[in-house]
Amino acid sequence: MATTWQLLSLVAMPLDRALAAADEMRGTQAIENKEQAASRATNALSAPTPAIIRLEKLKKHYVMGRNILPVLHGLNLEIKRGEMVAIMGPSGSGKSTLMNILGCLDRSSDGRYILDGVPVSEMSKNELADVRNQKIGFVFQGFHLLQWMTALDNVELPLIYTALSTLSVLFEVHWLA
Repeated sequence: MATTWQLLSLVAMPLDRALAAADEMRGTQAIENKEQAASRATNALSAPTPAIIRLEKLKKHYVMGRNILPVLHGLNLEIKRGEMVAIMGPSGSGKSTLMNILGCLDRSSDGRYILDGVPVSEMSKNELADVRNQKIGFVFQGFHLLQWMTALDNVELPLIYTALSTLSVLFEVHWLA
């Protein structure tokens, strides 16, 4: 972890030098953190990994006039931290509906969605906005990028809304690039 004096000295130098220094510090941190990571990996293998996403009998239907259109029919799903999952199926099978529920953009009609140990149905609109801002990353099919901004600026924009310092945002964007 960078010390306060290291971060303060980065603020005082030009951006290109600050980013180069940050890369160097990150390399030093990588060596220091190697032993810690090995220890965590050993501990992680012995402990069960809790689900970060758990769906229990999740249902979603839409009301269209007098008709009810069921889309999700009692879905059970568990995704553990670090696990990679692909949602696949034919057109109209509920993939987008499921992704909207998982992304806290929509709510289920019935069943439970537990995100990181917290039932999503009990979250207020502000709490859901915080979850979308801090825990969930979405790349929409249409990308929804701001045309007048560069790709880097589009990546930087949501980081600004997370209340990170300007220096932190620059480091985050630099490391992603």
